[in-house]
Amino acid sequence: MTIIIENENRVPIEYGILMMYELNGDNYMAIVPVDKDNSPLNASIRIIGYEESGDDFDLYHIDGKAEYEMAVKAFRTLVDMI
Repeated sequence: MTIIIENENRVPIEYGILMMYELNGDNYMAIVPVDKDNSPLNASIRIIGYEESGDDFDLYHIDGKAEYEMAVKAFRTLVDMI
């Protein structure tokens, strides 16, 4: 599954969803930029927040450092369990 997010210059970038997970009642998604064949472009994984909105997602940037660090730690823990 992929999503498209515009960067700060309003250029659309396609991201592959690596994992969706819940932590303390909040939803997070680990994403990585992909090429036209859905192959990762690099190893820079981003963690973003999301809320389900019908069949779609409302995405948001995680503003607080503490919340972001918790979301990253949870992602790493989940990956280690795989």
